[in-house]
Amino acid sequence: MTVMPLIEADIHCRVHNGQMTRFWLDTWIGEKPLCDLVQEFGSGHDPHATVAELWNGSRGWSWEKIPNLPPNIISFMQCRVMELDTNTPDEFYWKHDPTGKFSIKSAYNLIRRFANNVQEEVWYMIWKIKVPSKMKLLLWTICHEKVMGNAERKKRRLTSDSSCPLCGNDETTSHIFKTCPKARQIWNFIDNRGMGCNGDHTEMRRWVGDNLRKKKGRHDNNNWAATFAVTCWWIWRWRNNVAFGGDDLDTQYKVAWIKGSIAEIERAFDKNQVSTPSLMNTRDPLLKWNPAVDHEFTLNVDGSNKVMANRAGCGGVIRNNRGEWLGGFSYRTRPNNIEEIEAKAIEKGIQWAWGRGVRDLESKGVSNKQDFTRLNAEEMWMEAETYM
Repeated sequence: MTVMPLIEADIHCRVHNGQMTRFWLDTWIGEKPLCDLVQEFGSGHDPHATVAELWNGSRGWSWEKIPNLPPNIISFMQCRVMELDTNTPDEFYWKHDPTGKFSIKSAYNLIRRFANNVQEEVWYMIWKIKVPSKMKLLLWTICHEKVMGNAERKKRRLTSDSSCPLCGNDETTSHIFKTCPKARQIWNFIDNRGMGCNGDHTEMRRWVGDNLRKKKGRHDNNNWAATFAVTCWWIWRWRNNVAFGGDDLDTQYKVAWIKGSIAEIERAFDKNQVSTPSLMNTRDPLLKWNPAVDHEFTLNVDGSNKVMANRAGCGGVIRNNRGEWLGGFSYRTRPNNIEEIEAKAIEKGIQWAWGRGVRDLESKGVSNKQDFTRLNAEEMWMEAETYM
């Protein structure tokens, strides 16, 4: 945090002869300098002019030397008569001490109050983001600059090497999320203003706060706070994956995964927003296994995609219409979207069933879709009906 602007803003002037008080740049009327109220000085106006230079004892203010001010300020100044005392110099006083004198104690208390207010605001913004709690906790840790990279681990004597496993620089919290080339690549795809909005040397709490205050990102992203939190989370997860021996994934694949994760989180929170009385008192129907109505056997399948390990798999079980278990299978497949993985599970399930003499089969995935599959002795063919 830069301290001097905060201190200078609370040094006020008491006008006597007006020769030391700068009309525009010093705080002598109201709670801030008059220059903050002027859009543009224009040519011919001196921003360093003193109060004495702009006041004429016989006719008042020299309005021709004063750019346009807000009407309420003009009205106030027209009613203000300056009685300049040429023998008494202007006084500068510190408004946070009863004596008007600057003290280290009063400045420290001011900075502490300001820092506490900023800190409380950041915590409140983190708490409001509609993301899983684990992502909020990571942002909280980032603000404290206590993320367990190698630099922090070295401080705690957990390692002797503080270097980043991806680029060799010190693996500080700032490096992990902002300055590491791997992080920069992701931010540049997601939103290049989000990563560097305050520069590489910005304090992490301020960096997080500034990003959470942003209303939009690139491509009219209206939920930048959630996008920022999710991106930080996956930057940290992928870094851990590499640290524990996993492969580093392609940047474009990472970006696509982040966008998919954001969309999934938004859908989950949208469902939780339903609060009408008629729906609050209803319950979801009990999820349970149901036998096939018109078929002898039922195949239930599911698929899983493990992004961090770049692996995917699927499996299934077959029961008859009395619920008796016939058998099951599992299969490792190529990583892809979950719909294709489930389709592969159905394909493998049909092949598995065919080899065991099953000829009349209903297959079900977990994505609210049903495929009714009948196998005859000549060939395998599928009559599909889909229920959304």
